[in-house]
Amino acid sequence: MTQKKSKSETAVEKSKLLVQPERERSHFKALLLSNPNYFGNLQLSKLKPVKIIASNRTYEELTCLGFNPEFSRLEATLRIKQNVGYNGDLCSIGSFEYVRFYLSYDNGLTWIDQGASKLNVHDMTGIKPLDYAVYLDINPKKLNCEKPNLPLVRAILSWNILPPANTPNYTPIWGNVEQARIQIEPQHLFWWGDLLEQLQLPEFTKPLFETTNPIASVQTPPLNVGELHALYEKTDVPVHRYAFNYLQQIVSKHEGVPFTPTTSIGSLSSKIDLSKAIDAFIKLDGDKSYEELTCIGFNTDQDMLEGIIKVKKANGYSGGLCSAGSREYVAFWVDWGLGGGWSYAGGTSVKVVDLGANFPKDELYYAVFLPIKTAEYQQACEKGAKIIKLRGIMSWATPPSATNPNYVPTWGNHVDTHIQLKPSTGVKTGVDVAGIEAVNVIPVGFIDSNGYVNGDLNGVDPGGEMVDVPFGGLLEITGKVTDFPPDVFGGGATPYKFKLMQRQISPSLGSWQPVTDTFYIGITEYINSIPTSLPLTKQEVDINGWYTLRDDAGGGPNPLRSVNNKRLAVWKTFGLEGTYQIKIEAMNPITLATWTSNVVSVRLDNTAPTADFQITSGSGDCGDFNTGDIIEGTYATSDEHFSSMSFEVIPALGGTFTAPLPSDRLFVGMGGNVPTTGASGTWRLDTTGMPRCGYALRYHTADRTIYGYYSDGINFTVSYTSLTNIKDVGLCLREG
Repeated sequence: MTQKKSKSETAVEKSKLLVQPERERSHFKALLLSNPNYFGNLQLSKLKPVKIIASNRTYEELTCLGFNPEFSRLEATLRIKQNVGYNGDLCSIGSFEYVRFYLSYDNGLTWIDQGASKLNVHDMTGIKPLDYAVYLDINPKKLNCEKPNLPLVRAILSWNILPPANTPNYTPIWGNVEQARIQIEPQHLFWWGDLLEQLQLPEFTKPLFETTNPIASVQTPPLNVGELHALYEKTDVPVHRYAFNYLQQIVSKHEGVPFTPTTSIGSLSSKIDLSKAIDAFIKLDGDKSYEELTCIGFNTDQDMLEGIIKVKKANGYSGGLCSAGSREYVAFWVDWGLGGGWSYAGGTSVKVVDLGANFPKDELYYAVFLPIKTAEYQQACEKGAKIIKLRGIMSWATPPSATNPNYVPTWGNHVDTHIQLKPSTGVKTGVDVAGIEAVNVIPVGFIDSNGYVNGDLNGVDPGGEMVDVPFGGLLEITGKVTDFPPDVFGGGATPYKFKLMQRQISPSLGSWQPVTDTFYIGITEYINSIPTSLPLTKQEVDINGWYTLRDDAGGGPNPLRSVNNKRLAVWKTFGLEGTYQIKIEAMNPITLATWTSNVVSVRLDNTAPTADFQITSGSGDCGDFNTGDIIEGTYATSDEHFSSMSFEVIPALGGTFTAPLPSDRLFVGMGGNVPTTGASGTWRLDTTGMPRCGYALRYHTADRTIYGYYSDGINFTVSYTSLTNIKDVGLCLREG
């Protein structure tokens, strides 16, 4: 949690700001290229370290980690500490902070990789430190509400290198590792088959049920004050905690009037010392004994405020897993630096429950999030960083004030920090602006005029240093139609319309055509500081070829409805080849005003690489050989965007490929030695030591295409892979 700093503390902090980064930071990638184990973080490497650096937090630090059970969203806050050391200013590509998340359901014995998120960072002067945030939507396994699901989550922060997958013990060079205990939301929608398995009914009963039909669990209403008293009467939860909402009503009704014990809140008045409870209630002033807001930050990519809440006790949250529980509310306030002081940015919340004897010793960490509008306060990158103040006020069971930035909650606390807004597009405030920000999560700044991805960009296959990487399959387009969506649901405004337009520019120039593919979007709705995930919404064009904008301004400081991950459109490019351009065209149906986004090129490759592979020695493919024989053959692959090739023996019972060396080969632009269009040659397999068996020899080829595909099920995901091809040949190995 950020505390108010004294003048001496501020002076010490400023004195730590570096003027120039050390050589190991400024030449980080070059040093790794000269020696992959230069910094000594590769435990199994035979290369000798030159200068050991491990988990260095001088420039950045992962500060807090939490989980939003209702949205299955992992969140992390991280702090940027220096003015320099991030590979360029705001007008450059800069560099990336990567956070890879893991879950463990067995207290850390094994870890399951959940994926990674990234944050773009830059050199910039001004107030430090700055607090940022990232998130990752996951699909954890869920249990029914009779049993708590409390896994550990681990996050690894690494600057400029994506932490390797399935390596939970990875030590970052620049960055750090944090761990927290979280609570997974019980399953509310499940299938008869799962239920029958848990009930362990006799086998003969299963044909009586349609096991593929989903059923929903019953959502219970909040407990009333009498039920709360019965629940907590024999626990250490005080009356002024569990009867908080009711005591608050009494105090507000009798404000300025002498209180007498005859005041009643139903049947509870005969069971408790009401006067004593109210006296304890009114003496509370920001009590953090049950929960505490520990960190807040800003996700610049999503214009999303995020916060982490620590829950400290086993009981006192208005019911257990099968109940409605209670909510931890967070109100966000911002000072835009225009002289007007604090402005209310909106409220959000997360559900919390009692866990009783199942409460973990290491406490629980929850997360909240809230989209905000920042467009009118942004400034061009040439003007430097736009840094503003951020305040988060957390209050249990009742939302904090939306009019008082100095509000002191009864149960809760506040945190202050500074955040950085992303640079503006340079367009005047108040003008509708559309913008394509990413294609298949690749920021458009990494896509050149020929439609290729180039640059040092981890986080998406094939990852690492990307050289002339094309797109294929499904293209997810993210960005914005406008910074100022209309107030549709509350104000009766007409929603804006938009189109995704595409045209081929190579090998021939075509005309602009609308993309009319149907796809799905997730929408989050915010009402009374409670975020709700709406059912997946189908996006399809109307009779005039327009999609409908689903973002809604809501008439307040934060959107009433926002499209998850800023998804604009999905283009199914299957079968298309060549270089295309895409853009967004938007329209206000009332004024008929139109506007157009930036134009982005995309090189499409939907053709998999070839894979020719055969045995030329002995009796050839599917032939008989003796153990110890040297088996020979030929291989060939061709593709305009070749990436890699490899050889494999199935089952893996020995054998050594003595040619080609190395047997696994990469495109030269990815650090290998094979030209971009493919490779061919001869191979040799030494079968010495292999047992007699039937074998398959596999030749695997892949290209560099970022090939997208997606699922429209309840758990909406987008995944990425490359185009591949496999050729197998068989043989029988006998004893010689």
